[in-house]
Amino acid sequence: IFNLAERWEIIDKAPTRNTPPLEDNSRKERFLTPEELCNLLQALDACTRPVIPDIIRFLLLTGARCNEVLKLVWTELDMVNAFWTLPAARNKSKKSKTIPLSSDAMVILKRHSANGSVYVFPNPDTDKPYQHTFWTWDQIRKDAGLPDMRIHDLRHVHASILVNSGRSLY
Repeated sequence: IFNLAERWEIIDKAPTRNTPPLEDNSRKERFLTPEELCNLLQALDACTRPVIPDIIRFLLLTGARCNEVLKLVWTELDMVNAFWTLPAARNKSKKSKTIPLSSDAMVILKRHSANGSVYVFPNPDTDKPYQHTFWTWDQIRKDAGLPDMRIHDLRHVHASILVNSGRSLY
């Protein structure tokens, strides 16, 4: 705006004249090829951590945000009808949303159903939600040959799988 005002001679000198432009921090969304997905699943199978590989699988299967899954409690789940109702207070959009759960997602949930915690994926050392999964995720993605893959990219992988199979994002 200042440059335009200077060009139109509304002001003598734009106060931003010598300010460098902001960096473009937009990252290209990362998707997985079928081979990369296979490598990721193999790396998850090889991981010796007790809970985090299932957290990552659940992220892939639901398209949820990492923090939503880390703080997932059993009361948000309808195990009979295979739905997860994420309350507005825990959703970034501040609206409640219902997420259908696939049979593979249900297998993961059933595997953790006897964990004795209010949380679905508690840290076995604290019985509280994991605060960070980065170090384990970092090792898994390196083992899979995906060093540039962010955990948030799993949302995009989930969405692309849905779209490519003819489903609606909604």
